[in-house]
Amino acid sequence: MNLTDKLITVLKRGTPVYGTIQKSFSKKDALEILEECLKLKITVFGGDVVEYKNNYFEHNYDNWSCERKKNESDADYALRSAKRAIKYILEYKKDNAYFILVLNVRDENIKQHLFFNEMIL
Repeated sequence: MNLTDKLITVLKRGTPVYGTIQKSFSKKDALEILEECLKLKITVFGGDVVEYKNNYFEHNYDNWSCERKKNESDADYALRSAKRAIKYILEYKKDNAYFILVLNVRDENIKQHLFFNEMIL
């Protein structure tokens, strides 16, 4: 998977979530990432919502996911999943929310999905 310079730049803005290997993104940054996912046809498996409390990000247990439909092509699944994530984030009402995105970014050399902190960002 070749990530664009724009996508890498926005991914670098992510804030680590305390006690995890995940990064969270503001609503604006998450939507920018998802727009790039639409262009690149990167599947968005789902995501979690975290809130900034007590000087760090905490999970609030709100989340979404997008399962692949039977006989759905890779491209159709990628587009549908990114649109679903965009809709979820646009409709999310809490102001202090940040979003963890679970993207289908895979290193073909090691045949494994990568979290953002494992990438060279």
